[in-house]
Amino acid sequence: MNDDNLKNLVNELNKVYDDNKDVIEQALGELNQPAGDMSIREAIKSDDPLTNIYQEIWGINKEQKAFIMSYEAILTINSGGISMLWDHYEFEEVIKLENFMEEIGAKKVCSAISHAKRFIVEQIGDKPDEDELFDLIFSDEFENLCKQYILQTDLIIEEIEKQLLKYANDNINFLDLSPSS
Repeated sequence: MNDDNLKNLVNELNKVYDDNKDVIEQALGELNQPAGDMSIREAIKSDDPLTNIYQEIWGINKEQKAFIMSYEAILTINSGGISMLWDHYEFEEVIKLENFMEEIGAKKVCSAISHAKRFIVEQIGDKPDEDELFDLIFSDEFENLCKQYILQTDLIIEEIEKQLLKYANDNINFLDLSPSS
Protein backbone atom coordinates (compact mmCIF):
# COMPACT_ATOMS: atom_id res chain seq x y z
CA MET A 1 0.00 0.00 0.00
CA ASN A 2 1.49 3.35 -1.02
CA ASP A 3 1.46 6.51 1.09
CA ASP A 4 -1.48 8.08 -0.76
CA ASN A 5 -3.64 4.99 -0.29
CA LEU A 6 -2.70 4.84 3.38
CA LYS A 7 -3.55 8.52 3.85
CA ASN A 8 -6.91 7.99 2.13
CA LEU A 9 -7.65 5.00 4.34
CA VAL A 10 -6.78 6.97 7.50
CA ASN A 11 -8.96 9.87 6.32
CA GLU A 12 -11.86 7.48 5.65
CA LEU A 13 -11.50 5.91 9.10
CA ASN A 14 -11.34 9.34 10.73
CA LYS A 15 -14.51 10.35 8.88
CA VAL A 16 -16.31 7.19 10.01
CA TYR A 17 -15.19 7.89 13.57
CA ASP A 18 -16.25 11.56 13.41
CA ASP A 19 -19.64 10.59 11.97
CA ASN A 20 -20.22 8.02 14.75
CA LYS A 21 -18.20 9.49 17.60
CA ASP A 22 -21.00 9.51 20.18
CA VAL A 23 -22.00 5.90 19.54
CA ILE A 24 -18.39 4.67 19.54
CA GLU A 25 -17.47 6.49 22.75
CA GLN A 26 -20.61 5.28 24.49
CA ALA A 27 -19.87 1.68 23.49
CA LEU A 28 -16.25 1.94 24.60
CA GLY A 29 -17.30 3.49 27.89
CA GLU A 30 -19.75 0.67 28.56
CA LEU A 31 -17.04 -1.92 27.90
CA ASN A 32 -14.81 -0.38 30.54
CA GLN A 33 -17.40 -0.34 33.32
CA PRO A 34 -18.88 -3.00 35.56
CA ALA A 35 -22.33 -4.27 34.71
CA GLY A 36 -24.03 -1.83 37.09
CA ASP A 37 -27.13 -3.99 37.27
CA MET A 38 -27.21 -4.17 41.07
CA SER A 39 -25.58 -2.81 44.16
CA ILE A 40 -23.07 -4.90 46.07
CA ARG A 41 -25.66 -5.24 48.83
CA GLU A 42 -28.09 -6.73 46.31
CA ALA A 43 -25.34 -8.90 44.81
CA ILE A 44 -24.51 -10.40 48.23
CA LYS A 45 -28.14 -11.46 48.66
CA SER A 46 -28.42 -12.91 45.13
CA ASP A 47 -28.29 -16.56 44.05
CA ASP A 48 -24.71 -16.17 42.80
CA PRO A 49 -23.23 -13.52 45.09
CA LEU A 50 -19.53 -13.85 44.27
CA THR A 51 -20.06 -13.68 40.51
CA ASN A 52 -22.44 -10.76 40.85
CA ILE A 53 -20.08 -8.85 43.14
CA TYR A 54 -17.23 -9.54 40.72
CA GLN A 55 -19.29 -8.13 37.86
CA GLU A 56 -20.11 -4.98 39.80
CA ILE A 57 -16.74 -3.81 41.06
CA TRP A 58 -14.01 -1.86 39.31
CA GLY A 59 -10.86 -2.72 41.23
CA ILE A 60 -10.52 0.85 42.48
CA ASN A 61 -9.28 0.17 46.01
CA LYS A 62 -7.28 -2.57 47.72
CA GLU A 63 -10.42 -4.35 48.93
CA GLN A 64 -11.87 -4.52 45.43
CA LYS A 65 -8.52 -5.58 43.96
CA ALA A 66 -8.19 -8.34 46.57
CA PHE A 67 -11.73 -9.52 45.83
CA ILE A 68 -11.13 -9.57 42.08
CA MET A 69 -7.84 -11.47 42.40
CA SER A 70 -9.45 -13.98 44.76
CA TYR A 71 -12.45 -14.55 42.53
CA GLU A 72 -10.19 -15.05 39.52
CA ALA A 73 -8.10 -17.47 41.60
CA ILE A 74 -11.25 -19.51 42.24
CA LEU A 75 -11.80 -19.74 38.48
CA THR A 76 -8.15 -20.63 37.87
CA ILE A 77 -8.02 -23.34 40.53
CA ASN A 78 -11.37 -24.71 39.41
CA SER A 79 -10.17 -24.99 35.83
CA GLY A 80 -6.79 -26.59 36.41
CA GLY A 81 -5.93 -27.05 40.07
CA ILE A 82 -3.45 -25.29 42.32
CA SER A 83 -0.59 -25.61 39.82
CA MET A 84 -2.43 -23.29 37.42
CA LEU A 85 -2.01 -20.37 39.85
CA TRP A 86 1.69 -20.41 39.10
CA ASP A 87 1.02 -20.39 35.37
CA HIS A 88 -1.68 -17.71 35.51
CA TYR A 89 0.01 -15.29 37.93
CA GLU A 90 3.54 -14.05 38.46
CA PHE A 91 5.39 -15.43 41.51
CA GLU A 92 4.88 -12.22 43.53
CA GLU A 93 1.16 -12.16 42.72
CA VAL A 94 0.73 -15.71 44.03
CA ILE A 95 2.45 -14.60 47.25
CA LYS A 96 0.02 -11.65 47.51
CA LEU A 97 -2.86 -14.05 46.93
CA GLU A 98 -1.51 -16.38 49.62
CA ASN A 99 -1.27 -13.48 52.08
CA PHE A 100 -4.82 -12.38 51.34
CA MET A 101 -6.14 -15.93 51.61
CA GLU A 102 -4.44 -16.19 55.00
CA GLU A 103 -5.98 -12.87 56.02
CA ILE A 104 -9.51 -14.07 55.22
CA GLY A 105 -8.98 -17.53 56.73
CA ALA A 106 -8.84 -19.71 53.61
CA LYS A 107 -6.38 -22.15 55.17
CA LYS A 108 -6.60 -24.99 52.66
CA VAL A 109 -5.47 -22.89 49.70
CA CYS A 110 -2.77 -21.27 51.87
CA SER A 111 -1.41 -24.69 52.72
CA ALA A 112 -1.34 -25.71 49.06
CA ILE A 113 0.27 -22.47 47.90
CA SER A 114 2.80 -22.59 50.74
CA HIS A 115 3.76 -26.16 49.88
CA ALA A 116 4.25 -25.31 46.20
CA LYS A 117 6.11 -22.09 47.08
CA ARG A 118 8.55 -23.97 49.35
CA PHE A 119 9.28 -26.37 46.50
CA ILE A 120 9.87 -23.51 44.06
CA VAL A 121 12.14 -21.64 46.48
CA GLU A 122 14.14 -24.82 47.19
CA GLN A 123 14.60 -25.44 43.48
CA ILE A 124 15.21 -21.96 42.03
CA GLY A 125 15.13 -19.41 44.86
CA ASP A 126 12.66 -16.81 46.07
CA LYS A 127 13.09 -14.44 43.10
CA PRO A 128 12.65 -16.89 40.23
CA ASP A 129 13.32 -15.91 36.65
CA GLU A 130 10.17 -16.26 34.51
CA ASP A 131 11.75 -18.87 32.25
CA GLU A 132 13.04 -20.94 35.16
CA LEU A 133 9.68 -20.78 36.87
CA PHE A 134 7.87 -21.75 33.67
CA ASP A 135 10.14 -24.78 33.22
CA LEU A 136 9.71 -25.79 36.86
CA ILE A 137 5.91 -25.52 37.04
CA PHE A 138 5.58 -27.76 34.02
CA SER A 139 8.04 -30.32 35.39
CA ASP A 140 6.89 -33.77 36.50
CA GLU A 141 8.12 -33.02 40.04
CA PHE A 142 5.95 -29.94 40.40
CA GLU A 143 2.93 -31.60 38.81
CA ASN A 144 3.30 -34.54 41.20
CA LEU A 145 3.53 -32.19 44.17
CA CYS A 146 0.32 -30.41 43.09
CA LYS A 147 -1.57 -33.64 42.31
CA GLN A 148 -2.13 -34.26 46.01
CA TYR A 149 -4.40 -31.20 46.01
CA ILE A 150 -6.47 -32.25 42.99
CA LEU A 151 -8.80 -34.37 45.13
CA GLN A 152 -9.16 -31.42 47.51
CA THR A 153 -10.02 -28.88 44.80
CA ASP A 154 -13.74 -28.83 45.64
CA LEU A 155 -13.01 -28.35 49.36
CA ILE A 156 -10.45 -25.63 48.60
CA ILE A 157 -12.91 -23.80 46.33
CA GLU A 158 -15.75 -24.11 48.87
CA GLU A 159 -13.56 -22.67 51.62
CA ILE A 160 -12.39 -19.75 49.46
CA GLU A 161 -15.97 -19.00 48.41
CA LYS A 162 -17.22 -19.09 52.01
CA GLN A 163 -14.40 -16.88 53.27
CA LEU A 164 -14.64 -14.48 50.32
CA LEU A 165 -18.37 -14.02 50.89
CA LYS A 166 -17.68 -13.31 54.57
CA TYR A 167 -15.00 -10.83 53.46
CA ALA A 168 -17.51 -9.14 51.15
CA ASN A 169 -20.04 -8.81 53.95
CA ASP A 170 -17.41 -7.47 56.35
CA ASN A 171 -16.08 -4.98 53.79
CA ILE A 172 -19.25 -4.00 51.98
CA ASN A 173 -18.58 -0.27 52.36
CA PHE A 174 -15.23 -0.67 50.58
CA LEU A 175 -16.67 -2.84 47.82
CA ASP A 176 -19.86 -0.88 47.14
CA LEU A 177 -18.76 2.53 45.95
CA SER A 178 -21.92 3.32 44.02
CA PRO A 179 -23.46 6.73 44.74
CA SER A 180 -26.67 5.10 46.00
CA SER A 181 -24.92 2.97 48.64
